[in-house]
Amino acid sequence: MKLSLFGDPERARRVGRALARSGLVEKLVSADPQMAAVEEILRKLGFKEGALFIVGVALVSYMLSRKGEEHWALAASSARAPYWEALTSFVENSPSLARLRRQRLARLSTYLEHAKRFESLLEAPEVDLDAFHSLLVRAMGSSADSKTAAFAAKMLLYSCLASGRRFTGGWSIPMPVDIRVALVSLTSGMVRGWNCSSDLLALASELRSRWRPKLISLWNLASEEAGTPPVVLDAAVWVPGGCIEEYLRTGSPLRRCVEQLVGSEEDYVAPLEELWGALSACGERAD
Repeated sequence: MKLSLFGDPERARRVGRALARSGLVEKLVSADPQMAAVEEILRKLGFKEGALFIVGVALVSYMLSRKGEEHWALAASSARAPYWEALTSFVENSPSLARLRRQRLARLSTYLEHAKRFESLLEAPEVDLDAFHSLLVRAMGSSADSKTAAFAAKMLLYSCLASGRRFTGGWSIPMPVDIRVALVSLTSGMVRGWNCSSDLLALASELRSRWRPKLISLWNLASEEAGTPPVVLDAAVWVPGGCIEEYLRTGSPLRRCVEQLVGSEEDYVAPLEELWGALSACGERAD
């Protein structure tokens, strides 16, 4: 049966209000395995070279052959000075990048040709995330809603947070829509029209490209309500989204997984339940 999917703006706003809980996004950022990788890379390379390495890894982080968490752990273990040599070696050899390696190397070459242009932005007292993203999009010849460019800006944000570097902006950077963000868009009820027998993982895979502009628009509404730029709010979606994905794949307890991320305090867990509210409406048990 063909589904007639539609976005629910009011539901998007409700999800945003839930994620506005003080301290919640920060807790989820610190729980993100990608943040641990960022911290290790910065310890090895310092802020400027470390951030350039991290952005380079982010730009080739698509259609991975390993889980994202493992991919970033491999990147962290490969980090060394000079960063451009380490980046090239990583893309040439990492098992997480086994597919499309030649395409990734060409993409990395384009990035490294322009890398010097990013250095002044990284040396400023405050890193302007919007300016960095805009320059990156132009340098890479990407569209403004490119998932990889937005994800690279998110990882630069992580670099700033991990190093204590001040930053500004972020509101012009779209949510980096991947399969996990698309999945949470469904399980939260922000996208409706599916039914309780739908294969949500398959549907999310389809939505991440076909519905990208609509999903970005819905998450912009959520971000406005949360008072947090989409590129920051992404952490509050992506990290617990991993628990939702694992639950749908294996049936492992969803709530317990989330509690391992943020603790068992209801002040943190209850707002995150909005991210799987539509599953609960199907009678799914998450505990």
